[in-house]
Amino acid sequence: MAALLKSDSSAELVRQLTALEDLADNCFRGLQLIRIPRNRASWAALTRLVQLIELTIEKFGTPYTREFVATIINAGRSGSFLLGWIRKYGSASLALQSRFRWSAALERSAAEAFDLAHNYEVFTGCFPAWHRDRAAAELVAPRTVRFTWLGGAFGRRVSAYQKGFRPASGETGTAIPSSPVPDTPATRDRLARILETCRPSGPRAFIYPEPRAYYEYLMPFYERGLASVFRREDSLDLGKYTLGTFKSVYVALLGLCATHEILCHWWGKGRGKYPLNSAVIVRENANWVDALSRLSGLHTDGVEAIVDDLTFPVGGPRKPQDLLIHPFIPLDVGSRLLGLRLLEEVKVLWRNLPARHQGEHGDADLDEGLRYRRKGHGLLATALGSVRRPGAIRPA
Repeated sequence: MAALLKSDSSAELVRQLTALEDLADNCFRGLQLIRIPRNRASWAALTRLVQLIELTIEKFGTPYTREFVATIINAGRSGSFLLGWIRKYGSASLALQSRFRWSAALERSAAEAFDLAHNYEVFTGCFPAWHRDRAAAELVAPRTVRFTWLGGAFGRRVSAYQKGFRPASGETGTAIPSSPVPDTPATRDRLARILETCRPSGPRAFIYPEPRAYYEYLMPFYERGLASVFRREDSLDLGKYTLGTFKSVYVALLGLCATHEILCHWWGKGRGKYPLNSAVIVRENANWVDALSRLSGLHTDGVEAIVDDLTFPVGGPRKPQDLLIHPFIPLDVGSRLLGLRLLEEVKVLWRNLPARHQGEHGDADLDEGLRYRRKGHGLLATALGSVRRPGAIRPA
């Protein structure tokens, strides 16, 4: 049977393909992860995301690889699907924060769910394209569909190129991330002093007093890196805050998350096991707002609005897009938020995102994305991931 557009398909073929689409849309129902308390399941999903990233770094020996960039992008998108399933179909019960502990059973459940979400993403592009006559479908077996995009061989090559599939030789188009923070004796000395204040806090967990001075040391480096991403003036009005205000808060967030990430890395090196129970930062909403307000020097009202825009939507008109866009995840019906560690420089990730996350011409314009919120689209589309761990910095 030749591949057919939906408009050219028989009623029987439409029925068969629709049945397969429904089957794919309900793939999550057998997941063990959606049977445990919803906030613990969300924490487990995010901890698994961190584990995937750390496994990628361990495999390739450095975060400065195309594989690392691909893992970040894929995990952010897959994680968004998984958290959406948990929020919509998961157990309504909530666990105490003391129950946020990694285990072999929880790892198996989270790994299974993440793999399923990653595979499901393919269906979210293929079937909608078929419904809109943008792709043809061929039923090659009772449960196997082959989709063919329009445009012939040349059109498919262009589509593949836009998705990151490039020739083995020549320009790859994939930007390799680099550290915004220099590996200097001063940086190493500061890090070593912070590591001395870290203390164990149960299995695969640790705590440390707030190293505000180190946050402030990192912030200028991230501020310079972020400045090259935006083309608009800082005075651009975004409703409850300006572009300049957003940048100041985001730089503060980068400094906070970068510090936590590098401390997790070196604590794991010293103990032989990565501290997965501390990998994600869990704080009350008010605590997040207060911390970012102090670091940015801005009033809490504007900071609170920015945190809200960076929070994974759980209802209302906004739809979740990607964990690189919404790095804060609500963990209860009140105000507690989980801060997902942000793991890549904004500009590097934006350049490598699939076309659906870019403008219609494929040209990254992050501050233009911010304007969408002012126009009522409800999406702050610029928080596309963020920090690099401060280089391959070693404590002194």
